[in-house]
Amino acid sequence: MTLTEFKAHILVRLGSPVINIELDETQMAIYIADAVEKFIEVHYDGLDEGYIFVDITAGTGTYTLPSTVHSVLEILNVTSTLISDEPLLINPYLAGNTYATDGMGSPSILDVYMFRQSFSQFSSALSATLRFEYNDTTNLLSILEIPDEDGRYALRVHSSPSSTEAIYGNSWVQKYATALCKIAWANNIGKFEGATLPGGVSLNYQKLTEEGETDKEKLEEELYERYQEPIDFFTA
Repeated sequence: MTLTEFKAHILVRLGSPVINIELDETQMAIYIADAVEKFIEVHYDGLDEGYIFVDITAGTGTYTLPSTVHSVLEILNVTSTLISDEPLLINPYLAGNTYATDGMGSPSILDVYMFRQSFSQFSSALSATLRFEYNDTTNLLSILEIPDEDGRYALRVHSSPSSTEAIYGNSWVQKYATALCKIAWANNIGKFEGATLPGGVSLNYQKLTEEGETDKEKLEEELYERYQEPIDFFTA
């Protein structure tokens, strides 16, 4: 669903074309964006989980991350010639198949030893983590244990989806955006209270406002109770 299709969908939900909906397209775009942002921030399926890579300089503790990053879950040291840009996609068992065989279809003893040594270094590199703080508002990552040497680190992050069009099809987003637009529509027609609008319909803006606010509150309650990611509790 495109943004244009989403706007048309909301208008139909509000009563168009039977009723002339007093909403500007720019207003609708803003409230749709608000609904999507709410979904992304709270819904457990709203964010993508993946890795970004940062080259950390010795003695420097603050770094600015892309604005799409909502949270940083973990920082792993991947400073090694053994590790590519996709460190956690390496399967040690599959990697063993790349070694030479002893002529009978099995890896030679020397190659197995070399592989085990390499994997040991690989595991050791991934186990080295850093303590940090991340500010989603300023996109600043603060490393609390500043490394003494330059290095490359993989940040496991939650980030905004690359495309929001897929989110437009979500039922909760559609209902929430409609509720926000209903409230905005009520505010727009408030000055026409008691008057007959195009289409021959007389609308009560206070009733529309109450309906929109009620829908909004119920949907937010549903989002937090049913779809919010459980909070992790850590003990020292």
